[in-house]
Amino acid sequence: MTPSRLHLVVPARAESLSAVREQVADWLSSLGTPDERIGDIILVVNEACSNSIEHAYVGAAAGAVRVSADVDSQSICITVEDFGRWKTDTSKTDVSRGRGLALMRAMSSHVGLYTNTNGTRVSLTFRAPADGGDPPR
Repeated sequence: MTPSRLHLVVPARAESLSAVREQVADWLSSLGTPDERIGDIILVVNEACSNSIEHAYVGAAAGAVRVSADVDSQSICITVEDFGRWKTDTSKTDVSRGRGLALMRAMSSHVGLYTNTNGTRVSLTFRAPADGGDPPR
């Protein structure tokens, strides 16, 4: 039986990213997701996790990042959550930064960004492989 859900909680540290990538890739593979799609989805999930690790706990004790994934006949939904604070960008001087949300939006069907004083949640939706995947970029 293929697991329809995945739930991970990892420390908000860069060393956790490889475990997240590996476990999400294994879960996607168990669903029959083509390798190319797995690579695209992993890129987006890694970006969302990296943002949480880099920004959520600045000036505070490192917390956790939670990755939850679910699938139905229409879509693959992956949520990345942290329990820190939203980083408000006050400087636009580094033009090489700040493209993560654009990448997420370009490579998924839908991106929801929710933030409050309890943390940030990024909800990512991808068309299920049976639907032919997300539109070409």
